[in-house]
Amino acid sequence: ANTYLSDSKAVVSTQSTGDTMSRFIKTLESWGIRVCAVYLLDSQFLVEPSKFIAGMCSALSAMVQLQLPHVNVLTKIDLLSAKDKDNLDRWLDPSQLTLEGILTKTSNKRHANLSNALCRLLDDYSLVHFVPLNIEDEDSIGDLCLQIDLVLQINEDAEPRGPADLQDRDDTESGFGDETT
Repeated sequence: ANTYLSDSKAVVSTQSTGDTMSRFIKTLESWGIRVCAVYLLDSQFLVEPSKFIAGMCSALSAMVQLQLPHVNVLTKIDLLSAKDKDNLDRWLDPSQLTLEGILTKTSNKRHANLSNALCRLLDDYSLVHFVPLNIEDEDSIGDLCLQIDLVLQINEDAEPRGPADLQDRDDTESGFGDETT
């Protein structure tokens, strides 16, 4: 399957260009192209929880506006400190209690009600989850590609293959054939 990447500042594009993005998506789909939105959030936002919450709200906004299969990616994991990497799991699938607890410790008390309301909103939808991406780790890149394939339901129509099918196939089919022949 061919993959095409297009970078558009999704939230900005959908908010400022009206239905241009939706028409573009519909055109791609009419050509038989499966479309998936991939929202990238820099892991450096974890350093300041209020920015992370804002990033989650932006991801949710893009999900609602684009109405596409969607994958949220937490990028630049390789740049996190060892301590932040140890706490990464709580950020990949944050709950209301986690978010409220962190915001209570780090934000201005005047904004506590607003912070709690945003946390409840994110938890009520329970749609914003992240896949970590460490560009220096092939497994991380593979996991992201697999997540996108799952969201797009790639190979959903393919017949299941068993071990016997794998033994009977030509090794060049996988791309790992003998390079010397």
